[in-house]
Amino acid sequence: MLNFNLLCFPICHQNYELLANHINHIHKSSRTNNRRTRENEQVVLQNTHKISFNYFENFNQITT
Repeated sequence: MLNFNLLCFPICHQNYELLANHINHIHKSSRTNNRRTRENEQVVLQNTHKISFNYFENFNQITT
């Protein structure tokens, strides 16, 4: 049993390290994607405001 543990430990440790790196990478990508999503939402919001402002401005020009 002792031999098995000595053999298994480096392999298990390496797998945990790989798993930790993988999770860390997913977490970083997720944060980047969330930031990009927030930036995109801001752009959409700004464009929506511009469109509605232009629409009402044009509407006022037509009706006056």
